[in-house]
Amino acid sequence: MKKIKMTNDDANKWLNYKNNYKVQPTDDQIDLIVQLHAKYFNHNEYYPCTCTPKTWNQWIAQLDTVYNETRNSTQT
Repeated sequence: MKKIKMTNDDANKWLNYKNNYKVQPTDDQIDLIVQLHAKYFNHNEYYPCTCTPKTWNQWIAQLDTVYNETRNSTQT
């Protein structure tokens, strides 16, 4: 399976999000999650229901994986 890598700009945005993580993300943070997930997982931008955090948590975990793989590949 081909590994996905973030651009440096996106990786910096994601790192900023993680460094400023709050249980209730701001509107800007929600937009970032939606935009990055759509970009790296090849789907249209859409906002999952906020009534349950399941999808949001899954997306954040997936973006964390992409970020970590990107970071690890630049350190080797």
